[in-house]
Amino acid sequence: SRPTFEALKLKLRDAYAAAAQATCVICCERAPAVVLQPCGHVCLCQECVPAVQICPMCRTPVAGSMRVYV
Repeated sequence: SRPTFEALKLKLRDAYAAAAQATCVICCERAPAVVLQPCGHVCLCQECVPAVQICPMCRTPVAGSMRVYV
């Protein structure tokens, strides 16, 4: 009755995505407010963007970023 590895992988991926959307994945303090280009992940706060050259979510090289205003 134990879950399969595939089921566990999906649960962990969902949990990671939910946690990443709640706070910046670098400082874990502020809300993410920047869209990374070209991947489109919103996972960093404005203060942490200058320190990142590769997206921490998908490992795509960051070509630029855009501030998100809600």
